[in-house]
Amino acid sequence: DKKQARLNVIRHLMSRVDCPNKDEHAAQPDPKIVFAYDNRHLESGAIAP
Repeated sequence: DKKQARLNVIRHLMSRVDCPNKDEHAAQPDPKIVFAYDNRHLESGAIAP
């Protein structure tokens, strides 16, 4: 789902920026959508080559 992917990229960026009054829960991306690269994800089909 492109919309969820975009929102989670924004959440990831928000989690990396240090700013006052940040809602920590809202700034955390969904780990099922935004995750670190690993060959296992490529082999399982979670990401495309």
